[in-house]
Amino acid sequence: YYTIPIDNICSYALAESAKVDSLGRFSIDVYLEKSSFIHLYTFDGIHGVLLAENGKDYRIDISSNKRNSTFKVVNLNPELHELINSILTADNMQDIALEFVDIPEMGKIKETLDHVKNKELRKFEELKEQNLLSEDMYKLIKLDRECFYKVLQATIASLKHPGDYKPSEKKYGVQNFEFWEQAFSDSSDMFSVYKVSPWCYDLIDNYLLFKQALNEPIPKDDIDRLYSEGKYHTYKVEQAKKYLKGSNLEFYYICYLNFALTQKKYEYELIELFEDFIDLYPDSRFGKNLQNEISNIEEYHIAINDNFSSDVIFIEETEPIDSLNDLFTLFKGRNVYVDVWATWCAPCIKEFTHNFELMSALKEKGFEVLYISVDNESREVKWKELIKFYKLDGHHIRVSKELNRELTTLYGPYNGKEIPWYFILNEKGEVVNRHASAPSDLRNLKAELSGVNER
Repeated sequence: YYTIPIDNICSYALAESAKVDSLGRFSIDVYLEKSSFIHLYTFDGIHGVLLAENGKDYRIDISSNKRNSTFKVVNLNPELHELINSILTADNMQDIALEFVDIPEMGKIKETLDHVKNKELRKFEELKEQNLLSEDMYKLIKLDRECFYKVLQATIASLKHPGDYKPSEKKYGVQNFEFWEQAFSDSSDMFSVYKVSPWCYDLIDNYLLFKQALNEPIPKDDIDRLYSEGKYHTYKVEQAKKYLKGSNLEFYYICYLNFALTQKKYEYELIELFEDFIDLYPDSRFGKNLQNEISNIEEYHIAINDNFSSDVIFIEETEPIDSLNDLFTLFKGRNVYVDVWATWCAPCIKEFTHNFELMSALKEKGFEVLYISVDNESREVKWKELIKFYKLDGHHIRVSKELNRELTTLYGPYNGKEIPWYFILNEKGEVVNRHASAPSDLRNLKAELSGVNER
């Protein structure tokens, strides 16, 4: 996938997919009015940034294996792009922000953020002085770094404000709100300036969170109620309409819809909001790439009313299965590919799009499939809906607390477990590959399946 810089805007809501041939090659053509960021990312999580100029051809090498992945621009400005991709590809903003949450002095936090930002920018200034970076490109990078550190500042402040209290109701409340507000105080048209950065959506989202916390804090119980009633996204959009106007609202609205759709929760509410967006902005250049996702939600709500396939088998014992030994005993004499997943796990659900190829490979190698859901009881309806929609033929079980604990132990010497997670059982009911390849990595998976039969 790659972002398309419409009007020099960089956003994951403006992304298209590139066709990859049998040799792993792809080609994309993008018209640029001026220098722009293009973010490229793969299904298996590789992410890279290209700082592109119109009329230039760039050759990119992307490689991935279980131990390492690389993204390199190899023909134009490789030194510049190596630096860009070492700095500009931070993914989890909350993890970075958590490092600062326990620091009580807001001034000290701001001083540290400014120091790190200026240190990064100095590296690009050195390339500019060596004529390896144009003035226009440097300004673009500077805007991105400014936007990133504003988002980081706002995220730190929001994490220091975990409740629904007013600024004066908690220690550090007033000080924290002033620190939070500083992230948005540069200019009245700040958001339009920062749309060249993929962090602009996060900046606007933090601004709306700040306005809500300042003016109308909402209790967690009310948020839970909005979710259960299927009205949470509508609430978020209505909040945006209060504080944003014109192109800023259009930009935020489509980015928000894109983010919500990528969570793969198939909420009917999103269909209505997409229709509202089209009504508000009939001539918008955004949103065309979201139509397929909207169609998927419509298909989902048709599919969940169908009956289960006869090939969907729920493991329903008179006594709960509380140990992996009891579970694996049911499959002795059969080779089994095990998929550990959850309904709230978007990467898990993405892997289901490879289901047809997976089932063909398992049938060819003589394997059955067991889907283990780690959802709790409150997600049972969604669990069964997704099984229907993705046609997950095979054996299914939703874990008990005891079984979930044993899965965590099996995963390995880490804190918890990451999903999606796959492992392989042989005919003796033994785990012979504790971390097998995913369905999207079919070539390696086939080799691993073959290896079980050769032992």
